[in-house]
Amino acid sequence: MTSLSEASSRTLRAIDSLDASFQKQVRGWVNEMVTSRIEPLIYCGRRTMEEQAALYAKGRTTSGKIVTKAKPGESYHNYGLAFDWAKTRICGSQTGTTRRLFA
Repeated sequence: MTSLSEASSRTLRAIDSLDASFQKQVRGWVNEMVTSRIEPLIYCGRRTMEEQAALYAKGRTTSGKIVTKAKPGESYHNYGLAFDWAKTRICGSQTGTTRRLFA
């Protein structure tokens, strides 16, 4: 990947879910990361209040570990001003390009 235009569809969908004024900053950040040969996989952008409530319930009223301290309305995700991401490394070769998550 050499630019944001080649980012994964999941990353692009997540960016598109963000607040319009924040999208420009995130796109610039993604381009800077790609220049450094790191492709960020943005897997979560804006969350609905219902999605936040379900995450907040984990480890409290539903099984699993607690994954957030933010109740609905308390997370910047609810307003399109936060995203979750993982680093992937771009590994080029003569036979193609693969992407690997950093451990």
